[in-house]
Amino acid sequence: MKRMFLTMLCTICLTCHAEQLNYERTTAGNQVLFNYIWQDSQNQRYDLRFAIKKSTLFTPFREFLPFDQTLMDRHILMALRQKAATANPRDVRIEVQQLGSELNMKFRAASQATIDQWHQALNQQADVARADYLHKHYYVTFETPLQQNLVKPDHVRFALESAEIIQPVINAFRTMLGENASPRDIVTAVASWVQSIPYDTLEDRTTSSGSGFSPPNTLIYENQGDCDSKAVLTAAILHGLLPYVDMMYVFLPEHALLAISIPWQEGEQIITHQALEYVYLEVVTPR
Repeated sequence: MKRMFLTMLCTICLTCHAEQLNYERTTAGNQVLFNYIWQDSQNQRYDLRFAIKKSTLFTPFREFLPFDQTLMDRHILMALRQKAATANPRDVRIEVQQLGSELNMKFRAASQATIDQWHQALNQQADVARADYLHKHYYVTFETPLQQNLVKPDHVRFALESAEIIQPVINAFRTMLGENASPRDIVTAVASWVQSIPYDTLEDRTTSSGSGFSPPNTLIYENQGDCDSKAVLTAAILHGLLPYVDMMYVFLPEHALLAISIPWQEGEQIITHQALEYVYLEVVTPR
């Protein structure tokens, strides 16, 4: 799954304005039963029913929490101190402290070469610890069009690791649409379903630190999600239904949508990326 960041966008998107008519969630033994009824922009009515095991629904992504810079700094600090403790005090003495938002390292050694060697080793350890923390908690770094280095939820990983969670949803769509459904029929149905789910506002991703993001299991269970969350759920389902079709995420400061490589129709806006044409796919009903 590809990512793309754009600074401005004017779109005529495949599928716009779907409405949720009914939502039911009940529990039966070790399963949670869902029933969605909605209609798309052409007033086509859909009825989707599926069940997900409680263990499958509630176990994944427990390590995902709103990003906390202080906790990550503490994790890096501990890793550096553990690395420093392996130094032979006869060769070098190392002190690592957290001073406000900065990590401070002090070295005492007989030679500058030894100091340089340990300074490089600790910088490398800090990079490893940072990457470890971000991966554990489902975050990645990214660079904005303004060249800011920020942190956001790992959308691609969430989509890929949600395969078991959304398999009942995929099966339900296959049953509902039938074997003869075209890729466009499938995309329209899935996108309109996700559009119809109530919208939960996303703040600017440059300041929200993932606080509004809902993984697919949470979005389905709570029946609400922001545009990032809806884009990930849509991508995960479409990847299961149309594994041969290329997709990519398109990110704006306060919005996210998908682009999918299917034949476009008149009136739809497209984007070309690496010689492939993609149709913009809006997953949030215009407000």
